[in-house]
Amino acid sequence: MAVIRYLPRRYVEAFFKTGKLRLASFEGFRGHQDHERGDLREGRGGIEVTTPDSRHAAVVTFGQEAYILCASLRRSDALAAQFGVDAAIEIVDLDAFSQVIAQAIEGCLVRTQGPCVYVDEPILRFHAQSWPHPPENEAAAESWSEEYERWLGAMAGPLAFRKSSQFEAQAEYRFVWYAGGRQRSSIQVEVRSALKFCKAVAFSPIRVSASS
Repeated sequence: MAVIRYLPRRYVEAFFKTGKLRLASFEGFRGHQDHERGDLREGRGGIEVTTPDSRHAAVVTFGQEAYILCASLRRSDALAAQFGVDAAIEIVDLDAFSQVIAQAIEGCLVRTQGPCVYVDEPILRFHAQSWPHPPENEAAAESWSEEYERWLGAMAGPLAFRKSSQFEAQAEYRFVWYAGGRQRSSIQVEVRSALKFCKAVAFSPIRVSASS
């Protein structure tokens, strides 16, 4: 399987010349001015977890701790025109590509990838057989709080791949890298080793009809 990263030709040419790629954070996505790409609900949603003896809920907002590269499962002139671009990077080995990018991101902890799910329900619902009960002694409260946050946070991963149904035609495939250290709204990585997993794609020039 291959995916398509739609871009203006100058950026595609620059990538194959230098190996440089820009990766945005969810915070950066939410601020995107392009209505075809911007989604105010990016990386946001709720979690509800029920257990045999309890119910838990949390609101999750991914920010600058995750870097993302978006591509599409669809290769078409129509989609290129929708994005207003005339070229693309075709990624032909998805896992190998993701791995070399991870190696170039300072403090990268975890990488994941997959197709986006298009739904308008912003809440993930789970059932769990157990949960980390609060301690009886106050001295252990802080460590329990951290454990509880990790327990809930482990279920939040799918929110990184949920998008509004209005973007469903884009058939997005997403690469996500979680990183520690200094967090930024976007980063640039140089990954010449990724070039062997990619191909350049050209689309028909964008035509603008003359007004009558």
